[in-house]
Amino acid sequence: MTRTAILLAFLLAWGYAQGQDQPENLLLNPDFEEGTNGWRMGCLVNGAVGLLKQEKGGVVGEFCLHAVIDGLGQNDWEPEIHSSEFDVKAGKTYTCSFWAKTEPGKTRPIYVKFEQLQTWQGPGKTFIIDEEWKEYHFSPTIDFSSPPRVVIHIDFRATQKNKADVWFDHFRVYEGEYIEEEIILGSEGFAVSPRGKLASTWAEIKAGR
Repeated sequence: MTRTAILLAFLLAWGYAQGQDQPENLLLNPDFEEGTNGWRMGCLVNGAVGLLKQEKGGVVGEFCLHAVIDGLGQNDWEPEIHSSEFDVKAGKTYTCSFWAKTEPGKTRPIYVKFEQLQTWQGPGKTFIIDEEWKEYHFSPTIDFSSPPRVVIHIDFRATQKNKADVWFDHFRVYEGEYIEEEIILGSEGFAVSPRGKLASTWAEIKAGR
């Protein structure tokens, strides 16, 4: 068996085993392989102008989500992004993780929260996004139950007058504390965490050991 064949067999087996340990993702279309299905731009009022579009590139799969920000409103949530809806239980910890970057040479704040529909309340966190793809996450304990259902709400801190675009990829929402992933499948190949076993095994295969 060739070294390449050994690697491919290992990757398939390792990926399958890792998949068994991953918690259920509560979001629809988290990697944007189905375009913008399940995601929408809202609060386009008071001068807020924006749109969502699928683009090639990112960290998982072939596509990512490009949030174009052409105008800001009078409030921090103008404009905003909402994910697909999901259910939560009071007293449980939930994690939201995602990858993001902004325009070259720029940084910008975004606010991400678990937002209960109808009440518009829920725990959130502000993140400072820069030009490099990075993963961001937080794991709040939710103090309300569904119904009503919940969405991941993202806004662009409009009152800070920063109109830099943002790219998003690979959202995960699941019950429990944050779980680090060891491998990301991207359009340019495998990006392997150097702390993971896959990285050391790949190095050994390349070295012919």
